[in-house]
Amino acid sequence: MEINGRSVKMNSGSLIIITNLLLLFLSVFVRETTGLFENNDQVINLQASQSVYVNSPNYPTYTYQPGSSGRYVVTAPNGYQIRAECKINIPKASTSCDTNLFYIATDYNLNLLGAEYFCGTGSVTRVSLFNRLIIAYTSTSTQSAGYFSCFVSVSATEASCDCGWARNQKIVGGQVAEVNAYVSMAGLVYRPSGSLFCGGTIISYRYIISAAHCFDTFNQPADIVARLGDHDLTQPTETIYSVDMNIVRIVRNANYNPTTAANDIAILTTATDIIYTRGVGPACLPFLYTSSFFDNKILTAVGWGSQAFAGPLSPVLRDVQLNVISNSNCASRGFPNLISSQLCTFTSGRDTCQTDSGGALYYKTTRSFAVAIISFGVACATQTPSVNTRVNSFLTWIQQNTPNAKFCSLYY
Repeated sequence: MEINGRSVKMNSGSLIIITNLLLLFLSVFVRETTGLFENNDQVINLQASQSVYVNSPNYPTYTYQPGSSGRYVVTAPNGYQIRAECKINIPKASTSCDTNLFYIATDYNLNLLGAEYFCGTGSVTRVSLFNRLIIAYTSTSTQSAGYFSCFVSVSATEASCDCGWARNQKIVGGQVAEVNAYVSMAGLVYRPSGSLFCGGTIISYRYIISAAHCFDTFNQPADIVARLGDHDLTQPTETIYSVDMNIVRIVRNANYNPTTAANDIAILTTATDIIYTRGVGPACLPFLYTSSFFDNKILTAVGWGSQAFAGPLSPVLRDVQLNVISNSNCASRGFPNLISSQLCTFTSGRDTCQTDSGGALYYKTTRSFAVAIISFGVACATQTPSVNTRVNSFLTWIQQNTPNAKFCSLYY
């Protein structure tokens, strides 16, 4: 990294011009910001092509007050990004940021975990990852104070849609998944008991797909919470991305057959928009694979389900790689009534299990495509295949039942 007026290329692709500006990363050194912003906490809602200046209090005549703090949450419409071009003059110690800090968070976290902070004199430009950006300052000094001025704008053109990422963009017989490796994973919780009963997959800002049979018993939307961005269900603060979403609508496929589990697919609607972050976002739907059967491919199943039949649930999210077998092979191994919209997996010693139902089977390239929904099996990890619902058989139905949803045209 070079400073003193030279350009610095960050991993995110944003460009920063720094003049005598000291840059530190909160991912290395986290400062607790909870409770600092009660007296100056603002939300600025911008529309497409709109812009605004976000200035420190008393700017340009005076500095902000020593010992004060402020947070400015800027929002844009879904699918748009926010650009902040800031000029700052923030007092600093001789070699480090100390009592005065200026923050920019390109990912949405109100506690500024994962944000960058700055001090000194210079300029900084950042572009949000999604449709939220946070600007903040804190001062614990009793004497010194500074100022900043940021020109904040929303792109007139919708940002390229995104799906199927892992945070670091980088079950039976399974392994513990990396935290937030599967950003589209939803755990469905029965509110009265607080118990997880199924999985689901985020596909858009308001929609989650799951298995229809999950709602044979739990069929009241008000009783269901979708837990997003989580990993260890016993450690609610393990990841900064964990959030619960209320459900207001359940649509099961009209041709769902509870006896045969044919057409075992449902769509949940959340009460409010899901805010995308590094740890929460949609899977790609398989528009690229509308005619694919995935025979002999390896898919990844994800869930908090039992690690053995009738055993306890896994407290942590687990993943397992499973082989797809042909429908003819599957039919000969115990499922003679299999239909084309079902997909079978079989890998000796590995399987999905109870409560994994409704979660996705991902086909992973550089993106994660939700190509199947976990449906049913005979016990767990037996010599019998497991049966899943093919998502590509229901793409038209999904589009018809997700009003106003926009799916990534890049992946059609």
